[in-house]
Amino acid sequence: PGEQLQLALAWPATLDHSPLERAGMALFTLALSTLALVRFITPIGPFCPIKSSACRDGGEVSKGMSALAAAGPRVAADLARMQVSAEAGEPVDPRMFRDLADQLDEGVQQWKNSQESLLQGDDFQSLEFYLMSSCHVARSGNSLDDICVGMEWQGQAMRAAAGGRPPPP
Repeated sequence: PGEQLQLALAWPATLDHSPLERAGMALFTLALSTLALVRFITPIGPFCPIKSSACRDGGEVSKGMSALAAAGPRVAADLARMQVSAEAGEPVDPRMFRDLADQLDEGVQQWKNSQESLLQGDDFQSLEFYLMSSCHVARSGNSLDDICVGMEWQGQAMRAAAGGRPPPP
C-alpha cells in the first residue's frame, strides 16, 4: 500500500488534477488496496485468534487465570469436607480453617496480580480483557474490587472461626 500511495501522489500533473484531488485519489487507492488485504474481521478480546504475548496461552495473563481456575476445585472440595463434618456434628479442625484461609489468601493475591497485570499491561488486549471483565461484573452490580474484598473477608472469617472468634464485620 505504501508504494501505491507514492505512485498515486506522483500522478503527472498533466492529468489536470489539483494536488488536493491527487491526494484524495491516492487515499482512495490506498483504501481499496487495504480492503483487498483484509478479508475478514477478527473477534476482539480473549476470543481474538491473534493474541498479544501477555494474553496468549502460556502468557502472563493465561498463567494467572489458570492458577486461579486450578485452585477452585481444591478449595471447593475442602469446603465440602468441612460441611460434611459440620453436618455430622463433628467439630471442624481449626487447622482446616487456617489451611483454607491460606488458600483463599493465595487466590486473592493471584487475583490481584492478575487484575493489576491486565490493567497495567502495555498491550491493548490486556486492557481490553480487564475492561471486558469489569463490565461483565458490573452487570451484576459489583466491581472487581468488590470481589477481591469479599474474598479477603472470607479468609479473615475462616481465621476467626479457627480461633473461636466471630467473623469480622
